[in-house]
Amino acid sequence: MVKRANRRIRSKTTRAMLGWSHYRFKQRLINKTREYLWCKVTICDEHYTSKTCGNCGYLHKKLGSNKTFECTQCQIEIDRDFNAARNIVLRFLTLNRAESSDSVLGPTL
Repeated sequence: MVKRANRRIRSKTTRAMLGWSHYRFKQRLINKTREYLWCKVTICDEHYTSKTCGNCGYLHKKLGSNKTFECTQCQIEIDRDFNAARNIVLRFLTLNRAESSDSVLGPTL
């Protein structure tokens, strides 16, 4: 979090500032893959990964600041950050499976 001293910063600006380091890391990673041609970077959408149950797929819209994710559908209780990381991996695998099936079998109609 950004500590607020005797200054006035809008929350929108603060959110943008917190995202800068994430953006710079992503750009550096992409640039490094140009040096190592055997590496591949897949950009995966992160939206709602901490609010989506990795077990059943239920979207919990009002999660708040809880550190644990408790699914009301399948009753699983899991660390929120771990759940988000797991969901990102699942999205990557889903994207990767779709790309590999298109390249082998051709596009699905």
